Amino acid sequence: MKKNFLFVFGTRPELIKIFPVYLALKKKRNAKVSVCFTGQHKSLILDIIKEFKIKIDYNLNSLKYCKNLNELISFQTIKLKKVIEKINPNIIIVQGDTVTTFVGAITGFLLKKKIAYIEAGLRTYDKFSPFPEEIFRQNVSRIADFNFCPTIKNKKNLLKENINNKNIYVTGNTIVDAINLIKKKINIKKKINDKYFLVTLHRRELSKTKLMKILDTLNEYSKKYKINCFYILHENPNFKQNVVNFSNSKKNFKLIKPMNYLNFINLASRSEFIFTDSGGISEEGPSLKKKIFIAREKTERPELLSSYYVNLVGTNPKNILRNLIYFQNRKLKKNINFNPVGDGKSARRICNILMEKN
Repeated sequence: MKKNFLFVFGTRPELIKIFPVYLALKKKRNAKVSVCFTGQHKSLILDIIKEFKIKIDYNLNSLKYCKNLNELISFQTIKLKKVIEKINPNIIIVQGDTVTTFVGAITGFLLKKKIAYIEAGLRTYDKFSPFPEEIFRQNVSRIADFNFCPTIKNKKNLLKENINNKNIYVTGNTIVDAINLIKKKINIKKKINDKYFLVTLHRRELSKTKLMKILDTLNEYSKKYKINCFYILHENPNFKQNVVNFSNSKKNFKLIKPMNYLNFINLASRSEFIFTDSGGISEEGPSLKKKIFIAREKTERPELLSSYYVNLVGTNPKNILRNLIYFQNRKLKKNINFNPVGDGKSARRICNILMEKN
């Protein structure tokens, strides 16, 4: 008898970390695999869907009907319940820390379905940093029958919270699997004429005042060392217009529209470094061998700080500038291969556990 799996995802970061497991399960003869996309991101996922032949069975189109987090949770819960009842899966698979992650887990739990949680155990223990992701993560871990942890540290977090040890598996992070698969699809250009660094900022807890001070600091660094700043715009309206206004008079400050993931990996691979408040991008640094500066006060991924490639620099302009100048003067050792998040075999491990366990 075939095992019936349902993947539930809504954003590009979720898809990136789910699709290697999806591909692994699709190869199993005794597995039936369905996918429900809640529609939090649309055009940003099309390249991955196409390149890796991922079939979307259900599209909830959430953003068409929802304007805030409360509406999103309510809408997705009602729609996803109907999907689950129709498919009747043995196991529902979710990833990460979004509304979709939480709704997928809680809705499945209320229908007495088993929940598999990819990337479990990441914590800051500050419910407002990141907000609302920290609370989503904590609750999904309590619901999950399978907590797939990227690292030993994540497992220790769950054990400290009295999560049953038999429900915890250390598998590594599927981001490494994803990047390895994507590298085979793209031609990374080694030679470029202009030096640049990438910037992505989008966190809700980042105030307008902090954002503008950070932009001033990055622009100062950019001019001093003659390195262009490529800022990837985020659709968050709290950020977008402020950044556009700031960039209008800055020759070395270039805005880039949101791009598909394959193009992003190509651009990131050729950059000098990446400045971001994204948890996902901070994980990609070691795999791409690129320096990542995290503009946050806390991280739920402290293991990354053991890598030469990742620095937590906060949002204080003086500290940011000091770290950037230190990096510029010292540069990065190119022969460091240690990757604290995984070895590229995580999807295979997760797949085997899901197929073998009842």
